[in-house]
Amino acid sequence: MNDSRSSRAILPSAIFACLTSAASVSAAQSSEQATVEKSPEVALSLSLELSTDKSNTASLVGRATRSDWLTSGDRSDVLLRAGQLRKEISARYATPTRRGGFQLTTHEFKFAETYQYVTESGRFRTSQSSYRNMWATKTNLGLLAIGIGAEEHVLHPETSSAPFLVAYAKRNGVRTNFVPLLANWTYDRRVANSLLPVGHLDQLSLEATPPIGGGMRFAKADYYHESYWLLSRSVSAGFNAFVGSVVGVAGADTPLVKRYFGGGVGDVRGYTPGSLGPVDATGAATGANRKATFAAEAIWNAFSIGETPILLSIFSDVGRFVAAEDAITQGGSARSFGLGVALPTRQGLFRLSFARPLTDNLRTQHFQFDARATWN
Repeated sequence: MNDSRSSRAILPSAIFACLTSAASVSAAQSSEQATVEKSPEVALSLSLELSTDKSNTASLVGRATRSDWLTSGDRSDVLLRAGQLRKEISARYATPTRRGGFQLTTHEFKFAETYQYVTESGRFRTSQSSYRNMWATKTNLGLLAIGIGAEEHVLHPETSSAPFLVAYAKRNGVRTNFVPLLANWTYDRRVANSLLPVGHLDQLSLEATPPIGGGMRFAKADYYHESYWLLSRSVSAGFNAFVGSVVGVAGADTPLVKRYFGGGVGDVRGYTPGSLGPVDATGAATGANRKATFAAEAIWNAFSIGETPILLSIFSDVGRFVAAEDAITQGGSARSFGLGVALPTRQGLFRLSFARPLTDNLRTQHFQFDARATWN
């Protein structure tokens, strides 16, 4: 289940999250060659959100998208990768309103720097600054919100970047600006404070640039659905599905920062984040214009250790990522299945999972650890 999508929209919270995934892969060996091993990969995520009251939230977020364990002979490379964090700082202010039928107005500012790996060594870095103003109203069919935003993204291709990044920068420049119109719908019927997930959630997000103004023009739509049913007092089962599409308007490329890079926690587990999807002639991931993922899961409240319940689960993930400019393949599919253990405590939720990829694209991550602590 994707926690970032299934969190309640607009409602403030106080969250500290840490996400770690690791995998170790051994290469083939022969009588004349020694065994070659790849270093275990680790992806870290650290976020901190502080809430002052129900209408005012300030957030400070930092994420490490990828690093390697320290091994002999690569100290400088490891330290460099460890320093390549997703650095993000955002501030949001929400206030009640009764203007035009809307009940809540939010303002959000965000500044971020992100590293995206497209090959084992090739990567690109983007700097982002954005502002979003949303007006929301509650209805019998969920929470509706409309708004407008302003974004600026700067692409920083590294010296080891894939050729498609160079071609993209030549066509569109390294600096892109958007003034998107926004719309969101959230219909949450999940059972609150339930140990096992029960209920349903629907979320629809629309984003498009108007025909006036400068910058690249695009339209994007994302839909997420989640359903869980209680089969017995100790067993819950369900699924979640996501479909998304982004297109360039009037012959424009789809913006790189709006494409889908698949794999990892919250997507198709068992694969390196960003490794799934179309590739160019060098095998570099170009990002996809269309995405569809599906996950099925059964959760069993098996036993307790003291006051801490132990939840065991089995899951299966499927993903399809299609089409992008500069890609020589039309897309890619991936499947995986695995086992999980979750420990909900007073301090938060801790989860372990082991996924076995069924499609080997040489970028697999089997073991994943997810820890989320909350203070109210």
